[in-house]
Amino acid sequence: MTCEDLPESLLDVRIGADARGAQYVKINEDTRALWLLASALTPAERRGYGTGEVSCPEGPFVILSPDVPWSVNAADQVLTLQPRPERLGRHTINVTGTPGLPATSGTPVWQLGYTTQLSLQGGDLRGGVTVEPGYRQGPWEARATATLSSDASLNRAGAWAAWQPDETVRLKATVGGTSELGAAGTFNGVHARTGRTVPFLWPELKLTLPFDAQATVQTTGGFRRALNVPAGEVSLLGIPLTQGSGRIVVTLQDPRGQVRVEQPYIVDSRGLAAGSFDLQAELGAAGGALHTGVRGALNVTDHLTVAGTAQLTGADGKASVTVDYAAGHTHSTLGLNSRWNAAGSTWTAQAASRWNVGPVTFGVRADLPDFAPGNGTYTTLINWQTPDVLIGGELAYVPQTQQWSAAATGTWFVTDQAQASLQVSRSAERLRARAQVLLRPSDQVTLRADTSAGTMALGAYVQVDPQRSVGLHATVTPTGQQGEISVRQQGPADITGRLTSAGQVNVVARGTLIAVAGNVFAATTQSGGILLVRTGVPGIRLNVSALGEATTNAEGDAAFLGAAPGGAYQVTVVPEALPFEVTVGAERQEFTAGTDAVTTLDWRPNFTRNLWVTYVWPVQPPGETPTVEYDGELFALDAAGATLIPQRFEGRTGILRDGTFTCTVPWPRERKELSCSDS
Repeated sequence: MTCEDLPESLLDVRIGADARGAQYVKINEDTRALWLLASALTPAERRGYGTGEVSCPEGPFVILSPDVPWSVNAADQVLTLQPRPERLGRHTINVTGTPGLPATSGTPVWQLGYTTQLSLQGGDLRGGVTVEPGYRQGPWEARATATLSSDASLNRAGAWAAWQPDETVRLKATVGGTSELGAAGTFNGVHARTGRTVPFLWPELKLTLPFDAQATVQTTGGFRRALNVPAGEVSLLGIPLTQGSGRIVVTLQDPRGQVRVEQPYIVDSRGLAAGSFDLQAELGAAGGALHTGVRGALNVTDHLTVAGTAQLTGADGKASVTVDYAAGHTHSTLGLNSRWNAAGSTWTAQAASRWNVGPVTFGVRADLPDFAPGNGTYTTLINWQTPDVLIGGELAYVPQTQQWSAAATGTWFVTDQAQASLQVSRSAERLRARAQVLLRPSDQVTLRADTSAGTMALGAYVQVDPQRSVGLHATVTPTGQQGEISVRQQGPADITGRLTSAGQVNVVARGTLIAVAGNVFAATTQSGGILLVRTGVPGIRLNVSALGEATTNAEGDAAFLGAAPGGAYQVTVVPEALPFEVTVGAERQEFTAGTDAVTTLDWRPNFTRNLWVTYVWPVQPPGETPTVEYDGELFALDAAGATLIPQRFEGRTGILRDGTFTCTVPWPRERKELSCSDS
């Protein structure tokens, strides 16, 4: 069959939901022969949907396979092909081996965190302020803290310095601070931490895609990765799971729109694989006494975890060890705790086990003080859960006192916006009951009512916008009533205010000023790594996953505080806030935060700033198809002679044409209108 043997038509070609535009096709509906211009298909479609190619005067044509269904709507002049993903090849992608864009580190940063608080009650005004100046560069970080309060007992000062060369090691020295292991009192000393996280890997997640797609893979444990996925049958391998149960969510963007694929998972452990460990140790003084402590955990196998802690402060000490086993639907724990001081020591042993049978969970627990079975507490429990109902019960017995206690809870998820719950407990001393109703009529409004022991509480929470929220709360008891209104404003600072019906007023403001790369930014978070995103264009609103939104400053930079070392993040342009004269190459970008204090993402090549210019013709109206040319690139003008010109042509001379007339025009600089006489 030759190019002349099939009649030719100009039809709108569609591959499923993807419109390929008007294309020349050679078609015979009687014999079901169809030839498509090769330019109408992707390379994968040319290989998968075609049985060969023929060169014709119009260009190369693909001979469509008879296995690919197609139809013609003669009235609309539309040719539609049904996608056949199974013919587009099989692809394997290692998700953990697909890193985001690397970002640079090593930028020094100064920061000043602050918290102020004022309270007024009965004419008594109290207040306080805490400032935390700090400096960070590379793996080093140092910070001081000073608190000045109207209550002199709250005044304090301290400082610390830390060195973290990578994600696995951190050393910290503290003066006048707090213990990382929870020792009471002011801590002066050093703390060291090392560890290694080995996640479970989901073996394979299969996707069938009719088109190439942009994909974002996320897990409940916080993993996030963006990647380009080819059309066909795709296997995603090595998705890390750092929680014992949850969901893998793959969001796909292709010609069909946005498609979401979810895969629930349960792994036979608490979330980490064999070889994971965490070890901490500290030495110094706490509360004026010599203090030393250690804490550690090791995943011996995929199912068995051993954890322990020990602290000695002066003559007082405590230690514990826990063995945790999880496999299938069973989870069991053995624990031993000890406390000692000058007066003696105490020991407590615990044993617990839970197992699931379908929607029902059974459990038993024993707590044995000083290894005495007669003094122990023995508990059994049962839970039943469906998508609409959660019911649980617990029964405990203490042989020494021959006392029983029982508790039951029930929650009914009426709809996605409404739920009701009831809690009842009975002990030897009293019977308690509590009922609660929760309503969410919209994403911005939450209503709550709860009653217990003659007390009724009502509450409402309204998210006015992403930065502002209002809360109302009222409580009625047999002895009186009390109301409260609270307001929160998030912006350069996080400000909360509270006013009660008793006349008490409380206002708290907190935030951080960051000086980095010659710029000063305001943030509400006071800890974590800094992400500096450079766009080169002011007024761009950006969103970074889990870290919130920020708008670029006059230099085109935006800073985000709170990044985890080695964490994967996605920065996204907020399209509805994009200035008219700015175009972007990609609306999102994945990157990985470094372990240094500041991670810089240079995203400037992604943004193009344009000028909106109107070109005035010496003879009105201009001829057909008026254009302006800069460095060989043509820009069509609208009916008013206006168009957007990219900033990259700054300083160049343009050529104005309308088919009959030509002249040169200069770079507009600050002018909004240009004519040939301006040259």
